[in-house]
Amino acid sequence: MKVLGAWLIPERPRAGHALLLSLGLLALRLGAYGLVTDGLAALPRTMCQWDCGFYLRIASAGYDLAPTAWPPDYAVTTNWAFLPAFPGLIAALAALTHWPLRLCGLVVANAAFAGFVLVGVRYLAMVRPGTNQGGGIWFLMAFPFGFYFSLPYTESLYALLAMSALLALERGGLMTAGLVSAGLMVTRVTGVLLWPVLAWTGLAPAWRAWRAGDRHGAWDLAARAMPPLAIAPLGVTGLMAYFHSHVGDALAFAHAQACWFRHFVNPFAALLDGLLAFDVGDALFFHGQSQFLCALSGCLVLVMSVRLALLRRYRDAWFLAATVLMAASSGLISLQRFVWANPVMLLFLFDWLWQGRARRLMAPLLLVCAAVQLYLVYCWGAGRGGLV
Repeated sequence: MKVLGAWLIPERPRAGHALLLSLGLLALRLGAYGLVTDGLAALPRTMCQWDCGFYLRIASAGYDLAPTAWPPDYAVTTNWAFLPAFPGLIAALAALTHWPLRLCGLVVANAAFAGFVLVGVRYLAMVRPGTNQGGGIWFLMAFPFGFYFSLPYTESLYALLAMSALLALERGGLMTAGLVSAGLMVTRVTGVLLWPVLAWTGLAPAWRAWRAGDRHGAWDLAARAMPPLAIAPLGVTGLMAYFHSHVGDALAFAHAQACWFRHFVNPFAALLDGLLAFDVGDALFFHGQSQFLCALSGCLVLVMSVRLALLRRYRDAWFLAATVLMAASSGLISLQRFVWANPVMLLFLFDWLWQGRARRLMAPLLLVCAAVQLYLVYCWGAGRGGLV
């Protein structure tokens, strides 16, 4: 029994062991999803709802030339608001395999999720020595809102790229981080928030050398940091050039947010208004989005970012807090996805639980988490828009 337990929850698994465990748990949870929805064969259709249609439209036909009345739920909308990295991977897989686009979206999302799990637990083990990586794998697979990573949405690809960039920075690979960040910035708009982390990591040694009086060394260190810092924005710069050529508006992906009544607001005021709304009536069953629960989630993450700053995890604290505030600056719609599918939040939530007294209750906690996750998948399959 001890041997089996050590295999299932390895403290420091080798790469092959961690991959096998992750894929096995991922297959198990997808099978469970089929049991609580319309079956495994229908899973690509069940999981592809709401925003998924925009990604598939980009993958099949590219970006719209003008706003349209598609889908019929909205008066006028467009797919400009959705960045190209994720639908581009769907299109590439469909071209290689000739599989249906929905299936390709499901495969891309879950492959990226498996990659995020492996990279994420490795990153956490580096910044928090002594972390049980096997326990982290189980936690990420069972976390209730972790089902977002199995949807044909950008959550899993964003998490994989974000943690890959942070891991590269932790290992001193500034150029690798810059290359990965170029992809991150065309996966989700909040990816641009990693650029200040790159700049600080690359230029801080030059600043220290300058203050120490080593002018030549400072210029040399700054010059070495310039290529990664220049590479990181190339993806979003290319996207802006494309939109300028395609529709005459380089910032079309930002301006299109108005289709969903998203406009710039004070994020702190938005969070406060959400807390005061206290609209928790249908929140338990997710028939509609609760402003109160979205705001409460955002506030909890801001508290966690303060905790990370106190632990001197400044990169993680910035990336976590800035992501939530940037999302809240256009309203609280879908804020729960920016919070509960945030890779930094999930990893350090596990770390907090594992290092505390809750570690003794981890097994029953994971069972409860898995049960809640299946309930949320059922709600998603039933079309309850409060989870979008």
